[in-house]
Amino acid sequence: MRHDMHKIIVTRPRVGGGPIEKWGRRRERGRRNEPEDAPLREPMRPRWNHVIRKEFSDLLGPLERWIRKSVGRPWNDVYSEACGVASLDSTVRRHLRTHVDGLVERNVVMVGGEPYAHGFIGFLPIRPYGGRTAFYVCPETGRLRSIAGHGRR
Repeated sequence: MRHDMHKIIVTRPRVGGGPIEKWGRRRERGRRNEPEDAPLREPMRPRWNHVIRKEFSDLLGPLERWIRKSVGRPWNDVYSEACGVASLDSTVRRHLRTHVDGLVERNVVMVGGEPYAHGFIGFLPIRPYGGRTAFYVCPETGRLRSIAGHGRR
């Protein structure tokens, strides 16, 4: 796992900032300086279409790709590697460990060769959802396994 994975999953690139955006802001700035060109009514909420800002969102693709590359390895080795990067001294690093715990199902029971996880209403089969791959720890071997999703449509 990369040593900066905790930064990768929470950092998004800035939105906007191209030459058209800068031209639009210059035009907007010049329009507001002249009182006769000011709008008669303006909403209380500012219009954010001309402001460069960052958005908060979790990017789980890099973490999921790292887990997919680790399929077949012993889960203890994979989890210790993740814990080496995601120590509990920082909120962002703890957040990374939470996502690792959410992507991999660890309490699994095999019923007829199918993996089942303990849910709110009993044991449910582990299935991929939303095109994502489902990861689980095999109870017999202790290795990380996956069930491939159908992919994007």
